[in-house]
Amino acid sequence: MFALNIKTWKLLPSTVPCFSNRSSEQFFTVNDSRFAELVNAWLDKGLVREWKGTVGELHNGGEFLPFLPSPPRYIATNGMRFLADSLLSETHLVNVERLCWISKLEPFNGMWHLSENGKPCGKFDAIVVAHNGKCANRLLMTSGLPLIAKQMKRLELSSIWALLAAFEDPLPFPGNTEVPFEGAFVRGIDSVSWMANNTKKLLASQSDGPNCWTFLSTAAYGKQNKVPQENIPTATATRVKEGMLEGVEAALGLSKGSLPKPFYTKLQLWGAALPTNTPGVPCIFDPFGRAGICGDWLLDSNIEAAVLSGIALANHVYYIQSPGADPGEFAVGLNHEFQPPEGHDIGQFQKIHVIRCQGNYPESNISGLNSREYLT
Repeated sequence: MFALNIKTWKLLPSTVPCFSNRSSEQFFTVNDSRFAELVNAWLDKGLVREWKGTVGELHNGGEFLPFLPSPPRYIATNGMRFLADSLLSETHLVNVERLCWISKLEPFNGMWHLSENGKPCGKFDAIVVAHNGKCANRLLMTSGLPLIAKQMKRLELSSIWALLAAFEDPLPFPGNTEVPFEGAFVRGIDSVSWMANNTKKLLASQSDGPNCWTFLSTAAYGKQNKVPQENIPTATATRVKEGMLEGVEAALGLSKGSLPKPFYTKLQLWGAALPTNTPGVPCIFDPFGRAGICGDWLLDSNIEAAVLSGIALANHVYYIQSPGADPGEFAVGLNHEFQPPEGHDIGQFQKIHVIRCQGNYPESNISGLNSREYLT
């Protein structure tokens, strides 16, 4: 899931200049040296940059506790889709066919035959499933891969509402000041778990124009208001939007009804958001079926985990073809039990500490060790 079903909405330039909002990945951190090497290369190419804006915890009532600037936080310069496309353009060994829906997997004569509603889509030595949810379950159900299918079916996913909103002016904050942060994990509010000022985050040099924000709900709020994401009832959309804006108002410590009304909103239900259980392995691989699963829900829920998961599975697929290799030695994750993950509703991050400017505040629980990530 990281990849995360990334969405970007843009209003016409004549309406709102340079307005771009993201509803899924908000930022990522780096912990593993292998991922650090990749990120450094992306930095050199200008594909990602460090997000140096103030980020912290916002407690119900307007108490904001900033995080220390270390570890660094990164965002994709032009969005995660552009980063993915840039990676694809650098390879000469991969042929990607987009808009290709695979509805059936069939093993035959040592190869995997893929088809779309009866139309052949090619024969392959191995298959990789980098997807989850109902579609993946249906695909694996008749694939002849009982162990892979069993593990995929064990996965349980949360639902998160994403509200994109544009305001004419900066959001107010107690004391007649502007909001003192660009991103905040929200505490003590049922309907909101994260909020970010995309205008300052992505267009730091812009001094005028609209203030565009992303608000993400809690998993509990997503569950309470779960509907088919492809057909959200108008009444549900209205109720959820009002509830989330009321949550933002309360989190900022504003009096009821004083939050400015946004002139533009876009609401999306992330129906298969983040895992509520995980097997705790980098990938799942059936060497006899020549099939595997990778993704950001196997070990941690963050971009680093997604990348390392893909690398791990690629290595298994490659090494099993080595002369004299014993396939059984490459089996991984087929019988691992799933356990609840630790962390925040929106993903796992490297351990983050709150700046203790006043009083004694506890260490933040937003870490790759104690927490969850996902956002640009």
